[in-house]
Amino acid sequence: MAAKDPMAEGKTSGVAFGKNIAAVFQYMGFDAIRVGETGNTDVVVRWKDDKGEIITAIVDGKSKSSSTVTHSDISDVAIETHKEKNNADYVAIVGPGFGGDTIKNYARKKGLAFVTDKELIDIAINAKVLGLSLVDIALLFKVPNGLSQLDELINTEKRKLEIITLVINTFKQEQEAMDSLSARDLYFLLRRTSVSPSLEELINTFELLSTEEIGVLTQIKKDSAIENNTYSMRNEIQRVNRLRALATSIEKGIN
Repeated sequence: MAAKDPMAEGKTSGVAFGKNIAAVFQYMGFDAIRVGETGNTDVVVRWKDDKGEIITAIVDGKSKSSSTVTHSDISDVAIETHKEKNNADYVAIVGPGFGGDTIKNYARKKGLAFVTDKELIDIAINAKVLGLSLVDIALLFKVPNGLSQLDELINTEKRKLEIITLVINTFKQEQEAMDSLSARDLYFLLRRTSVSPSLEELINTFELLSTEEIGVLTQIKKDSAIENNTYSMRNEIQRVNRLRALATSIEKGIN
């Protein structure tokens, strides 16, 4: 991104940065339009919330060769004008960095989300890899704790995937000897690994992998204690191919 070069790509000051910001939000699946005209914001971002209502955010890019956006770079009047003009619910400022307590206190007071270009790129990468919803990603607009909540969510989703990999690998290694395995079995087998999943995490993973839609695990024996339900891994390659085929068909429909 052109966060540190206002004249990037030989364009007028900040134009390339605004286009890049819009492109990142589009990549994540948002309806994002670069405006950039005099008297208006750089980018308008829209998405639907869990109730199906359209939410609007405006994003101003601050490209700074000094790598730091300061309080003097932000105009109260301009932000309020841009927000009102676009009937926006949220406002975000994207820049290479934000320096000093003054600007951070100002952001909290005014309800502005400050996001660095690096943070925005990292969020976009994780959103794609983890399949985050737009509602999840939109946490970045919420002040004061939206970014930290989104970071926590990303780490949680990464851990879930790590546990799934570990569970499948363990089934592959142990199933011949043990025929079927329970969440409690895996808890003892994996408790000394670097991941060390909890019993609850394993129960949730077993339930996910045994759903009709995924079906990698098949329940063999049901027990009064859910952690003692035993499962077997069957037709895993075919199930993965089926999921991949479904994803490909959905993508074709979208595009």
